[in-house]
Order: sequence, then C-alpha cells, then structure tokens
Amino acid sequence: MRKLAHEVQLVGRQGYAVLSEPRTEADMLQEVIEKAIEDKAIVRFVYGGHQRVIEPHVLGISAGVMQILGYQIEGSSSSGTLPEWRRFDLEKIIGMEVTAQTFSGRRPFPSGRHSSWDRQILIVGV
Repeated sequence: MRKLAHEVQLVGRQGYAVLSEPRTEADMLQEVIEKAIEDKAIVRFVYGGHQRVIEPHVLGISAGVMQILGYQIEGSSSSGTLPEWRRFDLEKIIGMEVTAQTFSGRRPFPSGRHSSWDRQILIVGV
C-alpha cells in the first residue's frame, strides 16, 4: 500500500510542529467507512468491476483481511440478485464515495445474527 505524506499538526500556543505517522490509502478508506457507518450514510464504489451502492453495517477483520459487510441496494454483482448482503475486502474497493443519502440503521439478518468475524471494529447502530 502506498504511503502518503506526513501530516503536520500545530500543538499548543508555542506552535511546535508534530509529525504524525504516515497514513496509507487503506487507513484513510477505513476512516471514511467508519464515518459512513456512524452517520448511517449510503456509500458507492466499484468492486470486482461492478458498481456497488451499499448500506455499510459492519467493519471488521476476517481471516486477516479488513472487510466491510453491507446491504447492497443498487448497482450490479456477478454473484446474485439485489438487494443482498455482501462482504467487500477494503483493499479491492475502488473510488469510495459517501453519498448524501442515509439509511435508518440495522437491518435484520435472515439468520438472526451477523456472520463470523475475527474482530469487529464497528457496527452500525439501531
């Protein structure tokens, strides 16, 4: 993953400059997704050559890979009909856009529970 430039922040009245750790594109994408989950904002991106429009519900790690679980409401998919639950590897997402549209919160899962995760980072509120 490509490292981006250091960020400089001013601290205190003296204005000492402090360099933060370099952030990768994946770090920034994770922040965007976390904000979208917190705001219940619908997101749009390309994944596997298909335009996806989803309600992001869970950000987590599965088998060592950071993923987002979302309810895909628009776009296309090679793996079935819509709307449907889908998982997306963050490293394969292209052109993430947070839309002005929001959704009401958690949707019920057909099984009554989320699929398994090594670690859940953030889950959408009710």
